[in-house]
Amino acid sequence: IAEITKYKMSSPLSYQQFSAENSGCCQRAFCIPVPSLNVHNDTQPEMKSTEDFLASEMSKLSVQERSKALEEVHCVGEELKETHDMIKQSLEEFDRVLRQRNAPIYNVATNLNRLYVEDPNFRLRFLRANDHNVKQSVNQMIGFLSRKETYFGRDKVARDITLDDLNDEDIELLSSGLYHIQQGTDQGGRVVLYCLNHLLQGQATVKAAIRVNYFVFFNILSPMPSVQTKGIVYCYYDMSMPKKPTPLPSMETALKIADFVSKVPVRRSAFHVCLKTEPGSLVSSSMIFEKVLRGWRRNVTTRIRLHYGSDIELQYVLKNYGINLETFPVDTAGNLRRDILNVWLHKYTPNQWNRRLVSTSHVASPVLGREGN
Repeated sequence: IAEITKYKMSSPLSYQQFSAENSGCCQRAFCIPVPSLNVHNDTQPEMKSTEDFLASEMSKLSVQERSKALEEVHCVGEELKETHDMIKQSLEEFDRVLRQRNAPIYNVATNLNRLYVEDPNFRLRFLRANDHNVKQSVNQMIGFLSRKETYFGRDKVARDITLDDLNDEDIELLSSGLYHIQQGTDQGGRVVLYCLNHLLQGQATVKAAIRVNYFVFFNILSPMPSVQTKGIVYCYYDMSMPKKPTPLPSMETALKIADFVSKVPVRRSAFHVCLKTEPGSLVSSSMIFEKVLRGWRRNVTTRIRLHYGSDIELQYVLKNYGINLETFPVDTAGNLRRDILNVWLHKYTPNQWNRRLVSTSHVASPVLGREGN
């Protein structure tokens, strides 16, 4: 019931309207048993401004759009349906709009490697991430190429980025546990990606954070067929512990990372923000999150859910949203599960990763010697 209660706030959409219009969706969504824990999922005073913004965003959706958003958050949404004619028409329109734009960065890319940016599979990533909205897809691709030039150099705009293109700082951040792709999927068959905001995130440079974001989102997630048709479940997980708050990135860093991620063709069909209620933690989180969220499109902000509590409480809330706790990267005491932490790196980049470790063995952790099965 907490899902409906959140929209009682100062949103133009009344609680009665929301309940009536989405009763069918909520009945299906709540088929997962709710754990009997006293989860602190009520509105927190420090986060009220952020929650009011999210409620306002939801109220601006049509009934159909709202139902779709709720179904995707609760892992009962439908995957993208395509036909051959639909794909053909979208690609033709994509090419026409792109030529009309005559974007300088696209001209740079075509001069470097025309086949790379004209590859239908490359363009389809952007179309699918935007539900075949051609104008949004073209804008996203142009922004993507521009950010790629900024953070990797002009000579790499029209070619694949590999682990060999990452420097030692990038590799250290990549293997630190900042990101974790969970083994298996949620109950809706979607890939689950975790951002574990531990100490290294507060110390990482903007460039390293964005280059790692590129590698995880574009190299690993974006090519997956299931990601292109179903999107991903993104879980931001606060690693703060009693008397040991986790340093957050600066506002400038957070905004630059958020800007870059918005240009990568990966649709976030559900976005869970899990926050501890440690003193001072929520105040810092609220200031950063609200600023970041106001820069994102509504199809992302309406799929965000905020959760508060201890590690065990947060994890049981996520279970109610269809996330598997058996391979969850954090235990119920708030410790990283280092036995499974970087298995995903071996699984998705086996040859690249083993070769890179030979030259950067000083950043390897004990878990990196495991097989990625």
